[in-house]
Amino acid sequence: MQIALSPTSYRSQLNHTEKAQLDNWQSKRSALVQENTQKAVAKILQNDTNLSRKSTPFVKFLVRACSSRPKPTNHEAVLTIWNPTEEQINLFQEGCVIRCKNLGVKSSTAHPLQLSANSNTSLDKLTPQPPPSFVESQGYEPRKFGYLMYSEIESKRLSFSPTNSAENDCCGCLIKAIETSTRLLLYLTDESKCVIRIEREFDDCIHTSLHHWKKSILDLPVGSCLFFRDIQILPFDPWEDCAVGYWVETSSQHNVKQRAMQLHQWYSSGGFADCNLADLRLSCGIVRQPPSNTAILVGSIRSFELIEMASNQESEGNFLRLQDFIWGLTIDSGNGIYRAAITPNCHAQFANVFQISMNDILQRQVSQQELAIIVEYFDGYFSSSTDTFRFVVDTESECIIQVIKVCMANLCKYVACSE
Repeated sequence: MQIALSPTSYRSQLNHTEKAQLDNWQSKRSALVQENTQKAVAKILQNDTNLSRKSTPFVKFLVRACSSRPKPTNHEAVLTIWNPTEEQINLFQEGCVIRCKNLGVKSSTAHPLQLSANSNTSLDKLTPQPPPSFVESQGYEPRKFGYLMYSEIESKRLSFSPTNSAENDCCGCLIKAIETSTRLLLYLTDESKCVIRIEREFDDCIHTSLHHWKKSILDLPVGSCLFFRDIQILPFDPWEDCAVGYWVETSSQHNVKQRAMQLHQWYSSGGFADCNLADLRLSCGIVRQPPSNTAILVGSIRSFELIEMASNQESEGNFLRLQDFIWGLTIDSGNGIYRAAITPNCHAQFANVFQISMNDILQRQVSQQELAIIVEYFDGYFSSSTDTFRFVVDTESECIIQVIKVCMANLCKYVACSE
């Protein structure tokens, strides 16, 4: 879409699933660009010994006007406290009403309003504190670590309105943690049996504190209670059948004792079985309600062949390439035999899953005789293989759009546990 003459026209030709994947990527990219820019600047400052290392510590708070009078236009502001004392930091607790005198105003037209506190500013806790009902009437919403069902509802809403992303507080019991080269994926569930995947990105030069945080998370046992604040909710992932959350700059962890006790009680009294079932479902790629115009097919490959040349490809002389063809597969699901196709734009993805040696010859130019030998080899390999795969098939074109390898033992366990 980035190189298309008309990105808008290109997007309009995508199906619903592709649009959801694109919107998900754009939401994550915006946060990543900002985070990577900050890290790049921090790295330059750290490596440049000629730059001054003097700095002034500060802390920022989002505050809101608290008055019985009608709310002003700019009723929210960002308050920056320079050289904060420990007493001031402890004073500013969420929901607490503070009286401030002699605040500095950066700009009266900025939104939100920019306020600052210095040595001349008076900060005092209002005594007695107004009742919670009055504070909430001013727009303050106490944090609520509710069921993950509400995060799933918000994530599904964003699938249809991706421009209005939201931040949310969520908690649950750990199903599993997956580490990749660039990120950490955490899967949580709770009493609602809904699942959320929380993603946090890391760069190559990871800070020591982040390294320890990641290691501590990976060392946690299944069922551990985790609480996350201000997680950005992203569009629902239909292929893992779970809500998606993304760790942003303002995200943090925070434990709530009462809710943690509820989760521990739920897990020990049967919730561990739900965690185990969710783990098996994720590993097997089981989707309860596939998106429209798609179908899930689980089975083994019985044959491999070349159907035809892709319409936009031409052979160079007498030489051909495996990737220039549409591949045809025969799949045995146990309940029947099905035929499906793999188009060139999906070859690399499937080559990584099926057999890694396929990548070595995708773009290699070979003669017709050599190509026939290659096809015969892969046909024999798949027909004798006992590997099981989960395919996502576009029911209109009968093309495979996604595939993962499935452990047959886990699939049997899932079927047994879900009955």
